[in-house]
Amino acid sequence: MSTDGGSGPSNPWKSVPSTGQRPEPDLAAAAARALDQPATGPDQAPAQAESQGRVVFDAGKGVLIPLAIKGYLLTLVTLGIYRFWYITDLRRFFWGHTLVHGSPLEYVGRGLEIFLGFLIALAIIVPLNAVVLGVSIGLNPGLAPFASIVLSLIFGFLFLFAYYRARRYRLNRTLWRGLRVHQTGSGWGYAARAAGWIVLGVLTLGLSVPFAEADLYRYRIERMHLGAAPFSFSGSWRLIAIPYGILWAIFILPLALVAVTALFTFDFVAFAGAWVPTGTGNFRLDTTKLAPGDATMIGAFGSGIGWTIFGLFVSYPYYYARRTSRFFSATALQGVKTDMQLKARSLYGAYLLFFLMVGLAGIVLPLVFGILAGVLYFLIGLASLPEATQTIVAVITSVIGIYGFMIVVGILGLIYLQRRIWELVAGAILILNPELLDDLVGRLQGSEGGFGAGFADAMDVGDFDIGL
Repeated sequence: MSTDGGSGPSNPWKSVPSTGQRPEPDLAAAAARALDQPATGPDQAPAQAESQGRVVFDAGKGVLIPLAIKGYLLTLVTLGIYRFWYITDLRRFFWGHTLVHGSPLEYVGRGLEIFLGFLIALAIIVPLNAVVLGVSIGLNPGLAPFASIVLSLIFGFLFLFAYYRARRYRLNRTLWRGLRVHQTGSGWGYAARAAGWIVLGVLTLGLSVPFAEADLYRYRIERMHLGAAPFSFSGSWRLIAIPYGILWAIFILPLALVAVTALFTFDFVAFAGAWVPTGTGNFRLDTTKLAPGDATMIGAFGSGIGWTIFGLFVSYPYYYARRTSRFFSATALQGVKTDMQLKARSLYGAYLLFFLMVGLAGIVLPLVFGILAGVLYFLIGLASLPEATQTIVAVITSVIGIYGFMIVVGILGLIYLQRRIWELVAGAILILNPELLDDLVGRLQGSEGGFGAGFADAMDVGDFDIGL
């Protein structure tokens, strides 16, 4: 960690100036608004701009590539077990290269902890699947569709629970300037809250999503602390109403209209009777038993779902940039205010570059692999071997080629997508009154030390992503 001296005992940390991509002229007014003071003249703007705290990610692409190659190869050799330690290494890398007001974050989690969480998750998932399999095959095959629905609902609820516990795990193992960042709150409570919003979202045809987003964000943030200092959120659903309204009108409204029409015209009795058993415990839809017009309605609904998924995939970076910027700008740490201006075009650029690199890999790798395989076949005289041996060799080389391509795509995604988005998000954040942050940290450091991970928190359900 950086230990640059401050100007006094109440300010033991000094921010390290760093370059950014934000325009300087707007920073003076932003800082003045944060402090509820009038903006000064143009001649004082540079001095105020220099005082702004920044968040910087200082690692280039090259330093991450060896870590990624090592992680993927060891994960492959250990049949996936090393993945948990690889995730830990990635978090330490991203945290350690992210400087908040001149000081890096620190991740103190361990691979063994999330491996234990994974084993606990398996201890829950395997029995549930066994129950459903027993109902579907051994007891009453007619209950299979209903058992599958119930299982999906249970897994969905457990996913919401695991999401919150995973977030709490990451934050409870994050340090900044020796202070612990920690998350409180109940995983079950969050899961119940989120599940209720999902049900309401379905009933309102997606119109309640901005309310849900703001409420769940508030739940997470207002149970988050740096040391003893709590975070707060002053925003509401109004911050994202317009961006979400655009998405809803273009991509969700058509599907909603089809769904509403189906409520009045669809023959649900005939639809239920059109499901016939396959003899293996599953069911299939016999379209010949559908009522007239139902097949057309199902096709329209399927097209609507396809359009919605495509539209949300294409437009999500825009919505993500607006939502993240506005919510983060309404987040404060005991009087320390922030401003964030994440640009959607930068996110689109990252996605475009990633897809271009994957496309290039899809062209180059098969050519290279084909040439190497041809040379190898010639050297070992494959043509003279029995046909069965040739088939086995062909299958093995195909599997190696597929896994090799998947590893390359994973590394490209880490380098050109995850790293780049992390860099963009971090670089878009400004701390508007960093002098208050220095004073706050100085007081907190006198009352709270470092953080030691306890085994009880290690039993949290493990998670498999990087970000906060």
